[in-house]
Amino acid sequence: MLCMSISLLNINNLSVSFKADKGKINVVSNLSFDIKKAEVFGIVGESGCGKSLTALSILRILPDNAFADGEIIFGDKNLLTLNEDEMRQIRGKDISMIFQEPMTSLNPVLTVGYQIAESLITHFNLSRKEAIDKAIELLRAVKIPTPELRIKDYPHQMSGGMRQRVMIAMAIACNPSLLIADEPTTALDVTIQAQILELLQGLRRQRGMAILLITHDMGIISEQADRVAIMYAGRIVELADVDELFRSPLHPYTHGLLQSMPTAKGIALKPIAGFVPNPDKLPLGCKFSDRCYLSSDECRGFEPELVEVFEDHFVRCIKVRQ
Repeated sequence: MLCMSISLLNINNLSVSFKADKGKINVVSNLSFDIKKAEVFGIVGESGCGKSLTALSILRILPDNAFADGEIIFGDKNLLTLNEDEMRQIRGKDISMIFQEPMTSLNPVLTVGYQIAESLITHFNLSRKEAIDKAIELLRAVKIPTPELRIKDYPHQMSGGMRQRVMIAMAIACNPSLLIADEPTTALDVTIQAQILELLQGLRRQRGMAILLITHDMGIISEQADRVAIMYAGRIVELADVDELFRSPLHPYTHGLLQSMPTAKGIALKPIAGFVPNPDKLPLGCKFSDRCYLSSDECRGFEPELVEVFEDHFVRCIKVRQ
């Protein structure tokens, strides 16, 4: 049985801002959550909610005009205070990441074997032959057939599903304790999606690693995650155990996401009205107030805090707590 009682990563009051002509634009605001050892922690929200920026903050690979404040505690270290050499020892070894689009994440002029071997040589000082042999084992672990031949392929010679498996092999090469999977099934057909998600769960069980799963798909979360944070406009609006959240969703945004999911043939979907606002044009008070069916003048008066309504079930909404 996997032990998920001890925190592996603690994020405290994380904010991510972009430099602008008139100061800064805050995109992620005072985010706090923890990821426990060997658990799958999901972050869900529409595009533009700050999910990927949160992941990039953990690895300190934000765009040049972005900066993060707060704390990201991994082990006994605050990752935001480490210098670049110290972070380089953590990236790919202790914390690794699967990016959204493998075709743009893999180097098109290098073989997949070379790219997998590179991290092994960097972190473990293996010889080139030892690293290539290990890379073949990794391709076999992610169920790529005839890995001793495919290791010589370039990314364009592989299908989308195969490239995603190569990305997973690269991510697990150094046996990280935390794997960040940012939309790992984007642009893949349904059958390949299921295979990739099953592969990730199998690797998690075998290696005991935690997974931060970022997606906009509530169906994936319901099947794959242990706990989930619902994110909107750079804020967590609901945080709970997955079973509890699907059984008793509290925040109107969570209700909207669930009602947007296909349920049964002939039942119309209920999309959420409007769009995620630009970070520099957020509504006053509750940031979901301009799209919320429960909204009132009180909601626009101030932004509510994320509070624990039931045991381990947190929500950011004054209407739910009334």
